[in-house]
Amino acid sequence: MKCKLTLCSIALNIFLLLTGYSTTNWLPYSWSINNVAFAEIMHTALAYREAGHNEEAFRLLKSSVIDDLQNVLSEIRKGLSTKPVLPGRNNEQSTRIQAISGTSPQIRTVSGNLSGCRTLFIKRAQGKAVWLQPVQIEIERPSPSVYIPFGRLDKSTCEPVHIGNYFNDSITSISQNRYFSPRPLFTTLQILTRGIGEWCHPQPTAGIDDSRLRNYADNGIFTASNGIPLRTSGESGNIVFISLWNNFPDSVRILLSGNTSNACLLLAGTTAHMQSHVVNGVIIIGHKDGSADTPHLINPENGCPIEQDFFVDGQAFRPKTSPPYRLYLKSGLLSNHPKDLDIKGVYGRSIDGGAGILPDIPLNKDKQRKYMRLETISNDIVIGLMAITLQRYRPLTAEYT
Repeated sequence: MKCKLTLCSIALNIFLLLTGYSTTNWLPYSWSINNVAFAEIMHTALAYREAGHNEEAFRLLKSSVIDDLQNVLSEIRKGLSTKPVLPGRNNEQSTRIQAISGTSPQIRTVSGNLSGCRTLFIKRAQGKAVWLQPVQIEIERPSPSVYIPFGRLDKSTCEPVHIGNYFNDSITSISQNRYFSPRPLFTTLQILTRGIGEWCHPQPTAGIDDSRLRNYADNGIFTASNGIPLRTSGESGNIVFISLWNNFPDSVRILLSGNTSNACLLLAGTTAHMQSHVVNGVIIIGHKDGSADTPHLINPENGCPIEQDFFVDGQAFRPKTSPPYRLYLKSGLLSNHPKDLDIKGVYGRSIDGGAGILPDIPLNKDKQRKYMRLETISNDIVIGLMAITLQRYRPLTAEYT
């Protein structure tokens, strides 16, 4: 049995290499991360079990074994060019079984409730093998309206906030720093000490150049191409970093007062494959009535690595939202169209000088602000805050501690 599994694993890897099939949708793209092999999936199943998630572990193990022993070998043996559904692929792809494998799936659902996380069971057949494949989906209620970033921007009421008292580093130091702790005590593939890179590409670094922001600021104010004024510093320190690395605090809190309809934050930091499709950080905007708005920073939706652009192909690699607006530090360009930089290729996609993100957060204008707190959630990343600009609804002031 061990020999048979080994041969199947080898066949699976050969199949992946020949077809270029993606078995994960993790970003940023990397060949090693893109193709997760059979043995790695088994390790993931074991990790699930050790963590107490027995049902998820068994489902992953069972589906992996079936895919490996039945789907891949059958396709190779038949000489077909179609690609079977393999473990780890984006869940939405599983609904394309009929087009991919030529089978006619029968779909069952475990609940009739139309909102929330649900599981579909798709009856599949290949040769004499018949099985029910679980597919997890999340059904969201349609939003009554689509918010367009900067759609209600009024430049005359935009107020850049002084946050210079909080700056603890320079943006250009993000990959020059060394991040030594906390680290695992055991042998494992870890992110490099500079905070970016990976085990099979140890050389890349982030050449950050923020000269445009520093040199073209008028009395400390850089005006983006959409008219948003951003307060920046011409001195060495121009960012407050937060992280679960011991180099920096894990959060920062800024006191505010008054009423605002929007908050625009200039953020820049690191994120990697292990933080893909999970919450990297949280922006908490607290109100005097005790309530709070808590937008999340998620890779790749609105959490981007400073040194590169995401690879998007509309298939395995397709974010759930439109690309975030990015401010390119060297040129000053503000855009949510990656084609504006004419970046070629799949792996790396380096941005000359680096880029931050500029989210536009809509707020309830009738609530009085009390504070903004930026908090780190994921390990191995750095989140940086360079500027805050608030759109006033009534006269606003900012306080500092």
